[in-house]
Amino acid sequence: MIARLSPLRPLLLVVLAAPLLVTPRAFAVPADTALAERSALVAADRRCALFGDRLSAALVAAALQARGALLRAGRAEHEVDAIAARGRTIGERAVCSDPSIQEAARRAQSGFDGLARMQAMTFPGTVRAWEARRMAYADGWRVVQDISGSVGTARFGLREAPGSGGVRQLVLVIDDPRGLAPASVRLQMRDTDRHPRAVMRGVWRPVVATAPAGGANTDLEARLAVASATRTWFAAARTLEPAFTDRARRPHPARLVFAFPADAAGALARLDPREAVEIVLDPAPGGRGGRLLVEVGDFAPAAALFGR
Repeated sequence: MIARLSPLRPLLLVVLAAPLLVTPRAFAVPADTALAERSALVAADRRCALFGDRLSAALVAAALQARGALLRAGRAEHEVDAIAARGRTIGERAVCSDPSIQEAARRAQSGFDGLARMQAMTFPGTVRAWEARRMAYADGWRVVQDISGSVGTARFGLREAPGSGGVRQLVLVIDDPRGLAPASVRLQMRDTDRHPRAVMRGVWRPVVATAPAGGANTDLEARLAVASATRTWFAAARTLEPAFTDRARRPHPARLVFAFPADAAGALARLDPREAVEIVLDPAPGGRGGRLLVEVGDFAPAAALFGR
């Protein structure tokens, strides 16, 4: 759900280049306006330090959600990026001492305070969802997607490892991994440095409000990047966590945890929400492996809001 837009409109009306943003073509749907307004206010916040950390994160997440809504609706990436860039230009020109900027900030505080205070939130995709939490539970997850498949119960996302002091890692966790001992685990996704635009194997069907659930976009295989555009991150660490019972007396099975390099989370956040990524478990001699698919979806806004 995209937060309401009215608290941000004063900013677009008072900052220097506001007329640049109000062409009919640029704002054919509300998400256009949402993206421009939020991008402008995010930039003004970075320039003028208008908000605290949580509200700043909420605005970044809201801007990313608006961007994702436009891409899912079929807007070209270069058009979406241009809308965001024009919004940023407005924010970067903000005069921090201008009373109208301070008024816009107060309105934004009122409009987005509820989002900033959220303790947990679901970010649904077309196939799977990201579950996000402000405070990690006993299992350590902050932002997680259930990707259970051929290897059994599996989850992927940002997690605080036990005893890590709150350090978050991008990990794959497999419950009760009896008989599973892969030689290596690979995370494969588009290399955004070499290919800044999505190059999926299939064709994305634009999502509109009246479209039925499901459809062609539920095929995650078709949403993987073409092989020539991918980069591989190998799991840098492997840990077997023993079974335990938490304070609520709920049992938790033994878990096999694979942690990916620190830059993998940022790379995932830069992907197009329409994309999917692949995790490959290469079997050791005499063992078994498997493949798991992750829907990128709203990982970026979820991580911005809850993964800090």
